[in-house]
Amino acid sequence: MRIYVKEFIHKRGVFVFSDPGGAKAILALAHQVLGSQNVTSFIILSDRSYSFTEDFGLQVKHASKSTLTGILSSFNPEYIFTGTSYTSELELLALHWGNKNAVRTYSFIDHWTNMASRFILKGKYLFPNETWVVDSTAKRMALREGVRSLRIRCVGNPYHHFLKTWRPTRSRQALYSSLGVETSKQLILFAPDPLTNAGGIDKFGFDEQTTLHLLLNTLKSMPIAAEFHLLIKCHPNQDRAILQKTLVHFQKKTAFSFSVLTEASIPELLYYSEVTIGMFSSILLEAAIFKKKLIVLLPGIKITDPLEHLLANTVRIKTQEQLLISLKQALRSLPA
Repeated sequence: MRIYVKEFIHKRGVFVFSDPGGAKAILALAHQVLGSQNVTSFIILSDRSYSFTEDFGLQVKHASKSTLTGILSSFNPEYIFTGTSYTSELELLALHWGNKNAVRTYSFIDHWTNMASRFILKGKYLFPNETWVVDSTAKRMALREGVRSLRIRCVGNPYHHFLKTWRPTRSRQALYSSLGVETSKQLILFAPDPLTNAGGIDKFGFDEQTTLHLLLNTLKSMPIAAEFHLLIKCHPNQDRAILQKTLVHFQKKTAFSFSVLTEASIPELLYYSEVTIGMFSSILLEAAIFKKKLIVLLPGIKITDPLEHLLANTVRIKTQEQLLISLKQALRSLPA
């Protein structure tokens, strides 16, 4: 879908993000705005820092709840565009300032869950003038949950638009060397969602710990375990102690190697991995852009899969037997 940038050109604007999903979309949109004009007329604010910011060639200014108002007042923007994080109030405070000062406000929702609850500040709903969503399904969900912006636009995901032309700057060998992995091994990328932060097993029927346990048990039973390496890419909001409990248990019982990554270039990992495994993570959609093999792992799922309409041709795995078959099919030179 077309990303709308014309209305931002030659206007003073502020982009604000916190959580990583919204951060990538906001940075990609700002990158597109910058590419449409000769003069930089915006600033980007965040209360968090990410290594992937370097992919966009943009500068991000640190802001906190205490400094935000002063920065906005000084810059005097004509529009404010925010992500929709659940771990920070920075974006909502920016929307509040914009609405109070008659500045045009926009927000982007990068997923299909908890649409209206993203806009609650101090117990009250606070909506922007426009809410942008990824597709018509997300728009229906937003309307059903009570998102009351003046306009809700379906625009796709700006970050996915950015990825379509992205290519790695270093070789496969260089990546393997940086990871300390033998070049003969195939990479399996596992990107768990921090479901324990949002209801866990009671809400979803599984969480990142039970899913990791299932994956490790399955990999342990693979016929040629030494020929692959498991990369576990932690979500920035993940409580790593939850995963560590399971990893410690398996540490001395596996014939295959694995490593846990907190900071890494996700596009690079996707590009060079043989297969990507996830639950509801948007990383699955990013892997699909690179035409990579996917495994969607949903053991005991209680809710409707929010990615079902986007990855309709990808089998949903719910048992260890199904997972073993899918892994054998996905990995090169392993007997089916």
